[in-house]
Amino acid sequence: MASRVVELLRSFCREKFALISDGDIDGILGASLVSMKLYELGCHGNVESISYPAPGSLVNARIPRSILVELPPSRGYLVEAEALIFDHHEFVGAKLVGRGGVELASYIIDASYPSVSSMIREILEVEVPRELDPILIAADLIDSGKSKEDKFAWMIHRAYLYHIEDQQMRSDLYMWIMGKEIDKILKWAEEGSRRYEKSREKIPEIIGRAQNINNLTVSWIDPRSKEEKIAMREAMLELERKHDIVLILEVENNIVKRAHIGSMSRLVKPVIDGILEELRRRNITSSGGGRANVGGIQIPEGIELAEMIEIVKEISKTKKT
Repeated sequence: MASRVVELLRSFCREKFALISDGDIDGILGASLVSMKLYELGCHGNVESISYPAPGSLVNARIPRSILVELPPSRGYLVEAEALIFDHHEFVGAKLVGRGGVELASYIIDASYPSVSSMIREILEVEVPRELDPILIAADLIDSGKSKEDKFAWMIHRAYLYHIEDQQMRSDLYMWIMGKEIDKILKWAEEGSRRYEKSREKIPEIIGRAQNINNLTVSWIDPRSKEEKIAMREAMLELERKHDIVLILEVENNIVKRAHIGSMSRLVKPVIDGILEELRRRNITSSGGGRANVGGIQIPEGIELAEMIEIVKEISKTKKT
């Protein structure tokens, strides 16, 4: 299996292409491992660009000839030329697709991996320098939801969460991994994790703002505050432990442009659909979606906070919740 995938990569990389990866720690490391193999094959010079698209930005995006790491077709992009996809969620292995997403070849593995990085390392037979082993272990734990089980992995994860909206961070990590500059990775992780812990001081404040509207619980953050945006994730989880369905609104100058919805016990889709329906009824442009227990709503033009609360109150009275 491994040699077949290597030959597929060797054939693909003879022409120019982009390297596009998910922007989490696993995706960044996975892109680095692909690059290491490309250098070994002598065709890294054909990489025209390396990028880490923001979540949701790939919907209807036109993808040129590319290698995609942890970005399966369900992300909603449109393949304009050949694309070689590595994934361990939607499928495990590698797929070559042509224009329009037509499958040309696939190498699917009947196995599971804790991260796309560990899968790529194995199927592409990447020789990874020993000094990078802690990063590989951390990626496995982070992608498996077990980062708190290891001191180094949790430090890396916290630093990433603090810098999650920083695209330059992704480029820096990629270059440090490629250059085996562990000292720079460690310095970044130590500083970022300290700042993350400082941001957690905002958690009680966000929880304290919460108000119950029937079986919905609503709080808000100021998206201009990096600390509040970071603290929001843990504050939301704390609220979900005590309440059925939680909404956290991003409010700037009394205007709501984004809502985060989550629950540990209920499906959130009826709430999302209900709010979107009411926004459309009021001729307010919006979009939204998500998974069973977590989702979001985007309101590009914004809506007054008071009006958004009215909508939440109306939805909470209906069968939609």
